[in-house]
Amino acid sequence: MRLPIRTDSPAVDGYWTPGAVVRRVAEVLREQGVRMLVAKVVGELVYRRYVLYEFSLDRQAPTTAARVPLEYGLLTDADVDEYLAFRHGATADEVRARLATGHRCFLARARGEIVHARWYATDRVFFFGLGYEVAAAPGSVIGYSALTAPEARGRGIAPAARVHALEALRADGYTREFAVVDPANRPAVRVVEKVGYRCVGSLGVLRLGSRRRPFVRLVEGALPAGAAPFPSRR
Repeated sequence: MRLPIRTDSPAVDGYWTPGAVVRRVAEVLREQGVRMLVAKVVGELVYRRYVLYEFSLDRQAPTTAARVPLEYGLLTDADVDEYLAFRHGATADEVRARLATGHRCFLARARGEIVHARWYATDRVFFFGLGYEVAAAPGSVIGYSALTAPEARGRGIAPAARVHALEALRADGYTREFAVVDPANRPAVRVVEKVGYRCVGSLGVLRLGSRRRPFVRLVEGALPAGAAPFPSRR
């Protein structure tokens, strides 16, 4: 079963309508200009690239404190309804399928309510934005689908929650965690940079009509062979 990773891209996630196209074009033109509109069209239809970041778990994650008290925990079946109220658009079947496959979701709560969640896969995960599965390297995990509640942003919650998860993964014996980040998502880039990830390459896809060609480009010397995630067509 594919475990979908939503991208909030209508073209990628498959829910474009003519009205949605017109609204999105007008929004991008108004807020970001013609050049960004062209870049987004290319990204949707021809070429899409994500930056691959790595955090080596042989070192301790830096101390990072949120500006609100947080309580950490793992998502369980008993929390699914609460999670669905937090993560609009997710479905109970999707969430339970992830848990049954062994994926873990680290939660952060403030005053008893979920304010942040991020999933981790130890085997493979399907990214709609790429159109293929990404398989984890031995001993590693792939983090994905992070979200901080809009009203809780700007308080250091995402970096603090990330550090907590990294320390838990390190205690469980994993050797590295990979993050696949859209370079246009500046808040996500700031989180990985603040926590101390390093850029080790990129994952992407070239599209020509119905044909797709996935690619992985690694920074020379950044990782030994076989140590990074790779495209997988199971």
